[in-house]
Amino acid sequence: MSEKEQQTEDVEALKARIAEFEAENEKLRQTIAEAMQTLTAYVEKEKQAAIKDILEKANFCEDELKRLDLAQLKLVQKSVNSVKGTVKNIRSAGPEGRSESGLTVGDLFHKE
Repeated sequence: MSEKEQQTEDVEALKARIAEFEAENEKLRQTIAEAMQTLTAYVEKEKQAAIKDILEKANFCEDELKRLDLAQLKLVQKSVNSVKGTVKNIRSAGPEGRSESGLTVGDLFHKE
C-alpha cells in the first residue's frame, strides 16, 4: 500500500470516528435537555408546594414569594415553621406551668 493510500484510509477512519463522536454528543445533549426539563418541573412543583405551605401559615405576599428561588423559599418555610412551633410551645405552656417566680410566658399568653 502506498503512502497516499494509507493517508486516505487514515483520513476516512478519522472521519468515521468523528461521526461516531458527533452522534454520541447529540445523544448526550438530548439526555441533558430531558434531565433539565425534569429538574425544572420538579423545582417548580417544590416551589408551589413551599409557597402554599408558607401562605397557609403566615401572612406573606404571594407575588413576592413567587420571585424567590427554591432555596430561598425553603429557608422562609423553615423559619415560618420554626416560629409557628415556638408560638405553639408558648400556648401549650399554659398557666399550669409555674416557674420559681410564679409567672411564665404561657401565663402572659393566656392572660385574660
